[in-house]
Amino acid sequence: DISAAGPLAVPGISFTVLAGAGGGSGNDVINVDAGGRALLLDHHHLTVAGSPSILLTEVDRINLKGAGTLTVIGDNLGNTLKVDAVSPSAGSLRLDAGPLVVFDNMAALIFDARDGADMLRINNPTRTIFAPAAGINYAGGGQAGDALDLLGGGSAAFTETYSVGPLDGDGHIAFAGPVALDLRFSGLAPVTDTVRAGQLTVTATDAANQIRLDDGLVAADGRLRVSIDRFEPI
Repeated sequence: DISAAGPLAVPGISFTVLAGAGGGSGNDVINVDAGGRALLLDHHHLTVAGSPSILLTEVDRINLKGAGTLTVIGDNLGNTLKVDAVSPSAGSLRLDAGPLVVFDNMAALIFDARDGADMLRINNPTRTIFAPAAGINYAGGGQAGDALDLLGGGSAAFTETYSVGPLDGDGHIAFAGPVALDLRFSGLAPVTDTVRAGQLTVTATDAANQIRLDDGLVAADGRLRVSIDRFEPI
């Protein structure tokens, strides 16, 4: 259990967490106080802006305090970033089989998924949504399997607006109500959205669009699908 307050502002020195013989036990923890700074997370490193990278070796959990913008970077394989939120700004996330990152606040979330069939799955808290103040940005990479799941949460007090473009796999989802969220995505294929909202507004382009409303992939499952031309359906 290693704590890093601050950030780790030791010029020229990397910070390595070695689990040793106990690696993978579920008890290997690093505590990081980002002090509102931006961070980068990939499969092997956690980097607080202005500090050396922390090399993660068999770390099970990262307790992250005071995160600014967190940028999560994928690789050339299919990556899944799963967010389990307990409030609009707090919860936990995990990139593939990497360490569980438990955060008390997050200003913004960026997922640069890169190659492969990637997934950003957000499990929202009951009756609200995960809504970092500076929004969410998801760059899928443009592969056919790149997907976004917005699951659960919300209420009739929310309104939702889905806007398409500029390219076929690009779009913008905005929530307003008890809390607000701007979520922008690019290079996606499917979007699944089960967030409860009192109103959904769909915004097309200035062209002569064909807008379709149907039962989606499975009839009678209680879900509808909205499609606009070749843009990403929701």
